[in-house]
Order: sequence, then structure tokens, then C-alpha cells
Amino acid sequence: MNDTIRWGMLWLVMGGLSACAGEGSSDEDGTETETETALDADTRTVVLEKLGSLPAAPPADPTNRWADDPAAATLGQALFFDARYSENGQISCATCHDPAAGFQDPRANTSEGLAFTGRAAPSVINAAYGSLTPGETVWHFWDGRTDSQWAQVLGPPESGVEMGGTRTRVAYLLHDEYRSEYEAIFGAMPELHDAEGEALYPDEAMPGTDAWDALDAAAQHDINEIYANFGKAIAAYERLIVSRDSRFDQFYEELAAGADDSDVLTEQEKQGLALFVGKANCVACHSGPNFTDWAFYNLAIDQIGDNLPELDDGRMAGVEAVRGDVFNCAGEFSDHPDKSQCAVEQLTSLPLDLGAFKTPSLRSVSQTAPYMHTGTFETLEDVLVHYEVGGGEGAYAGEASPKLIPYGVSEGEREALVAFLKTLDGAPLDPALLGAPAR
Repeated sequence: MNDTIRWGMLWLVMGGLSACAGEGSSDEDGTETETETALDADTRTVVLEKLGSLPAAPPADPTNRWADDPAAATLGQALFFDARYSENGQISCATCHDPAAGFQDPRANTSEGLAFTGRAAPSVINAAYGSLTPGETVWHFWDGRTDSQWAQVLGPPESGVEMGGTRTRVAYLLHDEYRSEYEAIFGAMPELHDAEGEALYPDEAMPGTDAWDALDAAAQHDINEIYANFGKAIAAYERLIVSRDSRFDQFYEELAAGADDSDVLTEQEKQGLALFVGKANCVACHSGPNFTDWAFYNLAIDQIGDNLPELDDGRMAGVEAVRGDVFNCAGEFSDHPDKSQCAVEQLTSLPLDLGAFKTPSLRSVSQTAPYMHTGTFETLEDVLVHYEVGGGEGAYAGEASPKLIPYGVSEGEREALVAFLKTLDGAPLDPALLGAPAR
């Protein structure tokens, strides 16, 4: 399950409020020091208005009626860790979304399934917390080529460089190994074997193959419906992978209750927060309770590194892909009650989409290195330096966002920003979510 969003990408641009921390001073020997101050009133106002703590539950997904079904989540958890539907029987979702590494791929550069994928697999942490604005669509993958969490699940199993399987193989796994669980959730499953127990359809059948084209429309529909439900079950599990109750949340809740200050964060961390919403203006794109606007920007990230394509069109290609996806919000397998309201119906690509990638959440960002869609930034410090110099040297598709402006910070300010970002680490997940459930 590659390519659904690296959560460590930072958006730092010039402008915004001044940081309440002092500009720094110099000791007699010329060594720069940082002034330690609490957040001023203006900065507290921005923090309260632009950031926040996560709601108790993710927003509803109208395209997936089983999104919050506990039985669906349990089945999805089993499928997340099951490698049997991959071509070699060794690659599962957890291969590139490792629970021990923040549910993303800790390997340097691009992720590797059957081959290298060309992008680094992002974390699925908080992927369910898309827009908190009712009715607003959040696009999935780095390039936004699906419009729901469950549709995102359906890409990697059939990708030749990821799992190399087929939707028909997935359907047979569910039929032969999970039928009772499946039918208790989704209802009766179509029969996939004849009276002698032989498979009715070839294992290699998937769109784009002769085997798929040879199936009649009813068979194709049956397999697609099982495949869609497979995605909806895994999405139900992923909705439980949530980073919350961080030290920042504790600090924010004290401010929201009327406190002028709190000792939950250190002075250095508060200085970093002031920079985040002020001088560095990270909050321009990393805003809201989930620290992201989920929009797409060309951040001038050079496509230089092992296993990267020379250029990557990013969102430009993603727009065309989601419009043609049979599993999109407006399609027959979506559960949306009013498909005329699906954003994909009005979606068009824009010039700035070329080379643009999605802004990830920063929650638990210290646990999800390496960073960016290229996976070429090993540390948060590396990410900050990228923004400080105004991006890469031009080895990327499209034009850099006009918001990407070089800015200056001291080493101490950079350290303060990193210290603040680490306060976004959430409470540990329930250990029961970190592996395949007992059956």
C-alpha cells in the first residue's frame, strides 16, 4: 500500500506573525543565544484559531458504509497483514507501512515491493482525518489519484512494482479463507467455484488483461464488488491508526481553557511553536487539528536519488487517474448517497498541479523518516534546510510554488522548530492494532 502520503513534509514560507521568541542576542564572545519567552497574546490567538486537537472520531466517510464497523475493521486488519494475495506471497500492506516505523516505509529513497516504486510510501497515521469540513473531499496518495481511503487500498495489490497480484486473486482469498467473516459484514458472496470445486475465473484476471476481457459483465461486477469491499474493510482498520493525545494537545487544551501559558512545553518548544505560526509560517499549509490543509504544492524537490524517475508529474497525473477510476466517489461501488455531490465530477487539472504533491499531516512526524515523496530527506533538519534555501535546483517537473520563498533562521531557531515538531508525537497505539488479529 504505497504512496498514500509521507507525513513529514513541511511547508515553510516567509511572512506571518513575528515569532514571540526573541531574535536572539550575542554573548561577549559573539556566540548567538536565544531569548526564552512565553507565547505572547497574538501568537496564542493564532495557535488557538489555526491549530487544534483532533475530534474524538474521524469524520464520516459517506462512500464507505462500513467505515466504522468493528467487524469490518477486524477483517481489514487481518487483510492488512496478509501477504497471500501478492504475486510471491511475501508482500503485505505492512511491508511498506510498517507499524514499527510509524506505519510508513523507513527504508531510504523509494519503497520496494516486487521492484522499486518510484516514490516513498507515506504513513497511514491519521489518514482517516481528512478534511474536518463536512462534504470536503480529501484526495489520497501523494498525487491524489483516489478520492477515498478505501479506493486507495485497491491500487497496490495490482501494481506490478508493489504486490503484483490481481483483484481476482484477492476475491478468491476472501472467498476461500475469509468467507464467513466477509459474509457476516457484507452479505452473501457470489460463488466463485463450480460444483466440482474448480475456480470459475482465471487467477490472473484483472483490467487490462485478456483474461479479464474474456469474463462476462456479471462476473466482472462480482469480482469488482468483492474487491471494493476488500478496500472498505482495510480502510475501516486504518481509521483506527490515529495519533492523538500529544504533548502539544495537552498544551493546546490548557490554552483553550483560558490559560495564558503552560509548562507542558519547554521554552524551546514554545519558541518553535511561535516560529511555526509566525516567522516560518508553517501553519500556512500545516494547519488545523491534523496539521495539514491536504492541498497540493510543487515544493521544488529534486528528483535526485536512487530509484527515482527523472521527473514526476505528481498531481497533474493524479487528476486524470481519479477521474477515470471505476472505484471513485461517483462510481457504482461507492456508497455515497448523492453521487452528484462528488468532487471528482467537477475536478480538472491546473498548471500548478504539475510536479505538485499533497501536504501531509505532521502528527507523529518524528517517527516517520525519511521524508518527502522522494524519501531523500533523512531528518527533520534536512527538511527545514530545504525550505530555508527555497527548494531544489530544478531537477523536478513543473514550476515551484510562488509561496516557496527562501528565509533565514538561526541554528537555534531551527533546533526550536524541530523540538516543537517532536511535541506532536501522539500516545502509543493499542498494541492489539500492531499485528494480525487472532482468528
